[in-house]
Amino acid sequence: MSSSVLHVISHTDLDGVAAAAVAWYRWKGIRPLRVSLAGYGAVDGLIMESLAAGQDFMAMDLFCQDARTVEAVDRFYSEGDDPLVFDHHDTTLARYGGRPWLVADASCCAAMVYYRWLTGRGAKGLEFLGPLVELANDRDMWINENPDSRLWNALVTMCGPCSLLARLAGNPEAVLEPHEREAAEDFVEKQEKRFALAVKRSAGATGSLPSCRRGCWISVMCRISAASFSTAWITRPCWWRWRPSDSPASGRSPCGAAARRRVKWWEC
Repeated sequence: MSSSVLHVISHTDLDGVAAAAVAWYRWKGIRPLRVSLAGYGAVDGLIMESLAAGQDFMAMDLFCQDARTVEAVDRFYSEGDDPLVFDHHDTTLARYGGRPWLVADASCCAAMVYYRWLTGRGAKGLEFLGPLVELANDRDMWINENPDSRLWNALVTMCGPCSLLARLAGNPEAVLEPHEREAAEDFVEKQEKRFALAVKRSAGATGSLPSCRRGCWISVMCRISAASFSTAWITRPCWWRWRPSDSPASGRSPCGAAARRRVKWWEC
């Protein structure tokens, strides 16, 4: 087994951080790890940087956007190697589902995709990460059966993904410390007030929320920080999850029908 540097590239949300934590504990003490928590705009550059350096890499919960990067990954991968990408997005499955370097499953979050792959291949000593992976899956797949998953997600927004990963590297327990819970609950309470204000503003003088021709409410996006947005779900007839490709400025509703008026973004 190689002892060279492994570049772990993962997304900046709770799912991506949890996936990176799983990779951390899988390779801790075996290989030096370089961890990059990044968005879609940075992943191509990070992968190409690793390839140029002859450095092994793995990407989780996101993948490149440039066809040239995919071609480079095709050339880099050797038959029989471990997969390089662990993802759960439909777009990744649709575009690259046949590639041998990809493990993808749209039925669960990326952290669970990677965790299941590891345990399915006999990786030992990772059982303690199961509760963390379940938390990430609850939040990322909008299951919302565990109220604490929202609090963990709040910590990502409050502290940043790198800080949360550092916390998990030091303490992988998926149980919030008293000070973490207090801060996250306070943040969520204030967040709900911001959402309520955003909904009120969105309704405006008409007293009604933006909707499409089929009557589906459009999500109200509330800016939490310069780099982070949260979604206030108004109702669930289309149970739609916003994706970067579905620009709110496009004025399209969850069901894809043309909206009566554009989605509004509020500084809160």
